[in-house]
Amino acid sequence: MPSRRETLDRRLSEAKATADQSKDRVRQASAERLTRALAAPTPHEQLAALDDPILSRADRRRLREKVGVSLAPPARSTSELKRDLAARLRLRLARWRPNPFHLVVSGLAASALLGTIGLAWSHTGRGVIVTRACGPVQLVMPDASSRSLVLQAGTQAVLRGREGATVRIALWAPRAGYATALVPQDCLALR
Repeated sequence: MPSRRETLDRRLSEAKATADQSKDRVRQASAERLTRALAAPTPHEQLAALDDPILSRADRRRLREKVGVSLAPPARSTSELKRDLAARLRLRLARWRPNPFHLVVSGLAASALLGTIGLAWSHTGRGVIVTRACGPVQLVMPDASSRSLVLQAGTQAVLRGREGATVRIALWAPRAGYATALVPQDCLALR
């Protein structure tokens, strides 16, 4: 007579074999349903097959991918996109009706912008280079102190204004800011 252990082992192996057979039957049934769903002529019928409870997760994923690819709109070429942009612009220009109020506001905004740019341009210093050594000049530092300095040829500065035969320039002083000085005009050349 077989022992209790042997009986349990035999029953366990039979149960495993039965479970494996059952899994194989489910896989086979799912594969058959997937094949049938993929062979469906319309995407609507393929979508309806997604609700089939017999399909396994992997087969349902494959069907979703296939249906998603078939429902995706066809890819558009760049020439079509450019053509569409040109057509949209032509349509907008054809529908555009000028509103006098908008034209006046746009004109005022443009003139204010141009005036601001012109004002900033006129108050921006021009770059100059010292062409020959200038005698000692008095630098006025940002803290209102004064220093004497000999400008060497090749020194770069910013032109701040003209005062007769002399020119007011600004030189950058590290950790202090711009120092200004009056220099003879013939010492400088515009950059």
